[in-house]
Amino acid sequence: MARTDDVITDYLDQLRRVVPANPTLVRTMVAEAETHLHDATQRHIVNGMDPDAAVARAIEEFGPPDVVAQSFLGSRAELPRPGRMSRSAGRAGVAGLVALVVGLVLLNTPLAEVEHKPGPGDDIGWGISVGLTSAGVAMLLFAIVGMTVRLGRRLGRLGVIGNVVLLLALPLSLPFGYGGLYALAAFVALGFALLAVPAYRAGDLPRIAVGLVLAGPVIAVLIVALTELLDGDASEYLMLAVPPVIVGWVWMNVSLAREPHHRFGQSPLSMA
Repeated sequence: MARTDDVITDYLDQLRRVVPANPTLVRTMVAEAETHLHDATQRHIVNGMDPDAAVARAIEEFGPPDVVAQSFLGSRAELPRPGRMSRSAGRAGVAGLVALVVGLVLLNTPLAEVEHKPGPGDDIGWGISVGLTSAGVAMLLFAIVGMTVRLGRRLGRLGVIGNVVLLLALPLSLPFGYGGLYALAAFVALGFALLAVPAYRAGDLPRIAVGLVLAGPVIAVLIVALTELLDGDASEYLMLAVPPVIVGWVWMNVSLAREPHHRFGQSPLSMA
């Protein structure tokens, strides 16, 4: 079987060289190809073929490396990305939300009050609150990056625009002065909504969870519109839009955090 293994190894080396894709994806593809070729070779041997003819038949059935590579590249946009970053992003998404909420709560408690007195403990409460809030924002941004990588080209134009809006949310809200917090919330909600649409279409994440995240901005818009019509104060009711977003966000990130290292759909390798 040494000769058979050498022929398969040579074929896999050719396949590896002609697929200019993410190295992790290539390793997974080559591993799938190797398993398929060995299984096919053994099946032909059991059916009465000699080993050399069996491996030749298995490779012929599988296809030339360049053809397999083209088929793989053509369907690459439909393949979910490796799970390692997804799991890290998912954990960061949950931890970042907790850190952000705790930090914001502490900012409105006596712990964060600045006590102007000498000593190494001065302003420690404020520092903890700001640190937690900043860490939460950083982890949430990493979670968004992880989801973006996970979806890849399936994000489409809406996803790209959503990422741009999220990145520019803070500078775009600065000209609004005292209303900057509301503007920031609006831009962030818009960015999430634009990302949620392609995420829902892709179907990699739980669609109910994505729908909850998407429902938050919709509820907020409806609240603002209704209160404007009724001459009310939207700020009193906007918090109603927060719970579905939190539930959906946690659900999505827990799903990401529990993904295996590689979860692929129907690939050209598994179809060969």
